[in-house]
Amino acid sequence: MLALVGLAVFPALPTLFAQPPQLARVTEAAPLPAGPPVAHFNLHLVVTEEWLNRVIARNDVTPGVVDDCILGAKVDGQQITNSQLRLDIRPSPNQIAATFVLDGNVCTETRGQTEQATIFSRGRQRFEARKDIFFDGTSFSTRHAVVSVRAQNENLGASTRFDGTPLQPLVSQFVLQAAEQRRPAAEEIARNKVADRIYPRFDQDIDDQLASANQQLENVVRKRLNDLGMMPSAQRCQSTDKELHYSARVAAEADPFEIVSPSSPLLGAHGFRLYVHSSLFDAAALKAGLAGLNTSDKQLGRMLKRFGLPSDGDDSKTGGVETAIEFDSRRPLTVIFDNNEMVIEIRAKLRPAGQSLLPPLTLSIPFRIVEQDGQRLLRPGQVGVAARSEDGNQPAVLPPAAETLIRQAIASSLQDIPLPATIPQSAWLPDKTPPKFTSLRFRDGWMAIGWD
Repeated sequence: MLALVGLAVFPALPTLFAQPPQLARVTEAAPLPAGPPVAHFNLHLVVTEEWLNRVIARNDVTPGVVDDCILGAKVDGQQITNSQLRLDIRPSPNQIAATFVLDGNVCTETRGQTEQATIFSRGRQRFEARKDIFFDGTSFSTRHAVVSVRAQNENLGASTRFDGTPLQPLVSQFVLQAAEQRRPAAEEIARNKVADRIYPRFDQDIDDQLASANQQLENVVRKRLNDLGMMPSAQRCQSTDKELHYSARVAAEADPFEIVSPSSPLLGAHGFRLYVHSSLFDAAALKAGLAGLNTSDKQLGRMLKRFGLPSDGDDSKTGGVETAIEFDSRRPLTVIFDNNEMVIEIRAKLRPAGQSLLPPLTLSIPFRIVEQDGQRLLRPGQVGVAARSEDGNQPAVLPPAAETLIRQAIASSLQDIPLPATIPQSAWLPDKTPPKFTSLRFRDGWMAIGWD
């Protein structure tokens, strides 16, 4: 939905408008076929209407000039257009449904001149344009916009060549009565003029941005996910009157186990909520080629730094000795989310200086959320070290001295991971306040993140 937030609110609308003609380009939204039970999804995204409108909604006040010809009269004057753009999420069980709403009013002060008289008028026109959009998990679709208006004009006075004479009151009254009789026709003409301007722009701007969003989804997002082997094997979209929901099963299509959906108390009512199950990380490690990978501690440190993660690459702490690492070919990495703790389990063989002195190991690195000096941190805890047999099925004995050395070597390379307080302004819209990172929870196999 964030691909639509650049919609411009229209400047200087004309003073009146009517229902526009329907155009021929209507794209109906196809409902998403029923997917597997929700219990199989390992990714959930929930966004509230209120949060979206903090990004999308716009209020514009635009002055303008009236310069027109209506029913043979030259009409000129000033106008002020107040307009509001917002997104209205609507209930839908099988897709995300919403409506862009552009509404507001135009206040005018005009004079209409003919050879016989000048009529001074005040107008107020209330308008609303609505356009439905849909998202089925794959692409956006839409219907035509609908525009409506309520117009109210008031004739304030008249000026004629009889001003300043005894005939002024009588002539002015006659002219105003004639103008009042022509007012409905004049309003209808003005409504049609406004519709001819607002409807095509409102309808086409949204169509263009949806087309651009679909192109980005196809050529950038899905291409990247396909290259990484992370395309969802199943997904479901739905919306209520206040929230949109997207659920997917990512990189875990071969897993036979059932994924229990996150419980609602896991995270409060934040505007933007993301739930990621540990199975996604486990499967992603396999997709990334971690299974059976041969590398070293120093190569891993350099890789972590490239991804912006803290890593201690100081050779003085290890005497310059490089340790070869061979990841397990079946379960190289497992992530556990529970009890507000994230535990990363690594199964690998370690060969200090290339020597096969140690049995296969399972290394457990816990991280807990702490607050320090007003900043949230992921702080590593005590490293666990357990030896396994060569086939990986049985525990093995590791000398206490070796276990202590391994634990100390790993612990010395770990650092606190700072959690950002907000999304960087450079990665957000220039005229909008970036969302705040307000919550992070680990429980029942789920990582839950909230932004407000």
